[in-house]
Amino acid sequence: MLMKLREYKGELGKLKREVREAIALAATLDAREDLLNASERGGAQLGNAQNHGDFSARGQAMETTERLARTGERIKESRRALLETEDLGVSILQDLQGQRETIERSRETLHGADDAIGRSRKILSNMGRRARANKMVFYGVSGMLALALVLVLYYKLR
Repeated sequence: MLMKLREYKGELGKLKREVREAIALAATLDAREDLLNASERGGAQLGNAQNHGDFSARGQAMETTERLARTGERIKESRRALLETEDLGVSILQDLQGQRETIERSRETLHGADDAIGRSRKILSNMGRRARANKMVFYGVSGMLALALVLVLYYKLR
């Protein structure tokens, strides 16, 4: 869009120069015609030739003015499209920023959950180790009690 806008601006400048030249030419022809009419020189053919030249210059000026207007409209349309594109880009960037913030929050939550899982795993492994140790102590004490009971019965019955 920027390239088109630059192209249109260049064309607009060129057309403005052409309009100025056509207006200057028309002014020169008008001045010449006024001078010739004032001094009453020249015949009908010369007057007709000048009028024809005057109409040609005016026609060229009108054509250049119309091209200038069309180019101005194209520039306005390009500018409008450029502004719409810019608004769309801003909207997309805002959406992307919101999504990025959401992803960052999710990542922080995930890291927090990962840390909590790591601590939970350590706590569970410690609890499992303590449970096995308690079970061993229980079996050891139960075995000693059973042995003591057997010994007491053996000595009592004997």
